[in-house]
Amino acid sequence: MITKHEFYIFKNYSAGIKEWLKNTCYLSNYPKEENVNVVFSTPERAWAKFLNPISNGSPVSPYISFDLTSHSEKDGELPLGFVTQRSRDVNKFEMIRHPLVYELGYTVSIFTRLRSEADVLAYQIISNSSKNRKGVIKVDNQWAELWGHDLTNESELDGGETADRFIKFSLEITVPRAYVPLIYDYERIILSTDLEQEEVYDI
Repeated sequence: MITKHEFYIFKNYSAGIKEWLKNTCYLSNYPKEENVNVVFSTPERAWAKFLNPISNGSPVSPYISFDLTSHSEKDGELPLGFVTQRSRDVNKFEMIRHPLVYELGYTVSIFTRLRSEADVLAYQIISNSSKNRKGVIKVDNQWAELWGHDLTNESELDGGETADRFIKFSLEITVPRAYVPLIYDYERIILSTDLEQEEVYDI
């Protein structure tokens, strides 16, 4: 159950995206324990982290960062606000309102040492989340679809003098339907009654 001030909006979807990227992306020419790093971060911060662990002028392992960059409410997919579902919880009914429906947009940045490595990682993402066969994650016992698209080579934009040693690709991952739960209301259940009966006679 959520409370008014302690719910991290879309955090569970971001965690699901991270796990999906970790399970989807892999390069066989790197050892398993030093394979693709996946972090939730803005591209600028990820780039700084990526340049830091350098061995002989080359990064230790490929790096994928992603950030939630857009979230828009889907007005046409919301029921009336007063529609609720009752669910019994021991001695009370939970009055569950329909969650808000959003479309989420994530920007994914791929940092590698070689163009071939970026090609492989980009292929792994878009081929496992195509528009006609989307990727899936599970968030709060609900399936969510992923669509990878708009692949772009941005290698010339970063790195300054070291630009020739680092490759950067970016793409978008869209979650067409994400749910924002609303606060529950409760109704108590009457467990017992104490009634007195009085007989009245008409004389």
